[in-house]
Amino acid sequence: MRGEIKELPGRDRNASEGTVRDAVDYRILFENSRVPMLLLRGNRFIMCNEAALAMLRCPDRDRLLGSSHLQISPKHQPDGKKSADKEKEVLPREGRDQSQFEWTYRTFDGGYIRVDVSITLIPTKGKPLSQIVWHEGVRGKEDNEGHGPVGDGYRDTFENGVSGIFRTTPDGRFLTVNPALSSICGFPSPGAMLAALPRIENQYVNPEDRENLKKLLDNPGFVSRFETQLYRNDKSTIWVSLSARAVKDDKGATRYYEGFVEDITQRRKAEEALRREKATFFTILDNDPVGVVLSDRKGNYLYVNREFTNVTGYSHEDVPTGGDWLRKAFPEADYRKSVRNEWRKNGSSEGGEWMDVEFSIVCKDGMRKDIEFRSTFLKEYSITVLKDVTKRKEFEVALQESEEKYRNIFENATEGIFQTTIEGRVISANPAFARLFGFASPEEMVGSVRDLGREAYADPGRRMELKEALEREGFVRNFEVQCRRRDGRRLSISANVRVVRDDTGDILFYEGTMTDITERKVIQEDLEQKSRSLEEANAALRALLAHREQDSHELEEKVLSNVKELVIPYVERLKEGRFAGDRQIVDIIETN
Repeated sequence: MRGEIKELPGRDRNASEGTVRDAVDYRILFENSRVPMLLLRGNRFIMCNEAALAMLRCPDRDRLLGSSHLQISPKHQPDGKKSADKEKEVLPREGRDQSQFEWTYRTFDGGYIRVDVSITLIPTKGKPLSQIVWHEGVRGKEDNEGHGPVGDGYRDTFENGVSGIFRTTPDGRFLTVNPALSSICGFPSPGAMLAALPRIENQYVNPEDRENLKKLLDNPGFVSRFETQLYRNDKSTIWVSLSARAVKDDKGATRYYEGFVEDITQRRKAEEALRREKATFFTILDNDPVGVVLSDRKGNYLYVNREFTNVTGYSHEDVPTGGDWLRKAFPEADYRKSVRNEWRKNGSSEGGEWMDVEFSIVCKDGMRKDIEFRSTFLKEYSITVLKDVTKRKEFEVALQESEEKYRNIFENATEGIFQTTIEGRVISANPAFARLFGFASPEEMVGSVRDLGREAYADPGRRMELKEALEREGFVRNFEVQCRRRDGRRLSISANVRVVRDDTGDILFYEGTMTDITERKVIQEDLEQKSRSLEEANAALRALLAHREQDSHELEEKVLSNVKELVIPYVERLKEGRFAGDRQIVDIIETN
């Protein structure tokens, strides 16, 4: 459908949020109405709904839009007047903003259709805008002079039409009703309705509506799509749309009112449901934790929610268009240009696909924020949601620095760090772990080793012992095991390993560290050997010392025995001597 929302009443640069919503509502009702509706700018059709296309039997909207009212009219109307002359009489003009008349149009399949036309002028800037509503009359073939339908045809329309048709006196007395109207009002036949409802006043749920309708029919003499509630025969209520005119005599006195009635109960229910849904929709948007922008394809911002203003500081009045938003949120010309190009590149499609971008904006208070934008571009509108990710970005930078720190530790650790599956496949490893087993890189080891126990343990049974201990304890410290490198050389390993489980308790993998203790084990064994040698030397020395002590004791006993046997007797004899010198020698011997 051609035309933009800005063509509709109340839409301008400074439109309030309520006006914008009304414009959107009007567009939805216009497009989905079952009643043929068109918009005329100047003398050219700029919009039409599907019902109008169907009535004209027009297969392509572009064949109708851009044409004039006279281009789809025959040369003459059924009363013999030229369509061009009669159009000047019936179309709205200065001082008269509404008109209602009968008109015959040419259909695109070569036929014609007679309709009741209601035209309402809509005040706008520039060329006048007119809303046209058609109510179907009769359809047929033209006579040879193009004057319209051959014969009357009205009786068939009256009896079999889907719209209710009536004629009443000014004081409200029914003159005639057709079957469609009696059915709408819940009566089995027109006769039954006329008998039960001689007057119409009591049929109105709101009596004031009847008075307002009469005023309109008295001046300007017609009414189009007047909506009111009526009581049906069973006292239930329905919504109807009335289009009527006052038929006057030659002196200008009203003879009767006649017109059409359409049951719009379902439409009103749908409209009410739509209004509730829209109210709910806008309530949700106003309370949404992310900013939301609704814009048209011309770049006009139709709506921004509360969170948009909370995040950016800008209200709808601050940024009524995308251009205003770009100038204020991206004050640097070069950056603004790159943002605009990115937006245009992604906004060229109409497939409803989402575009995700991230820009740095300047808020109304001058603060800079990192904003994540997500937009979808429809045929006539685009919806953009935005989220402040400034704090998340600061967290990401901190996380990146932290990850870099721990990655450096992981990559440069002298201990081997690893993760393996229960079966022994290496999931990840640091360079030290790969070097430990003779691999040039962790990637090479991860790609090569499928069973660490069978391929790297000198005794695969030791890995089974490790698994049993892990399943039992969940963690094993200083688990020593003999391993073999890729080249077959053996080495001693000390491992610290823990089990990593998921939320249900199932084992995901093992992770831990391994340290090469081969040199330490060699030194330990050498020390143990030397210790054993020293123990043996100490034992021999103790035996030698014990033997020497025994020899010394035996020598002492022998000397003592010799002294007793050989020396003591001589000392005793010397004591008995008479010489003083002998006595002195005896004293020295006894003393020592």
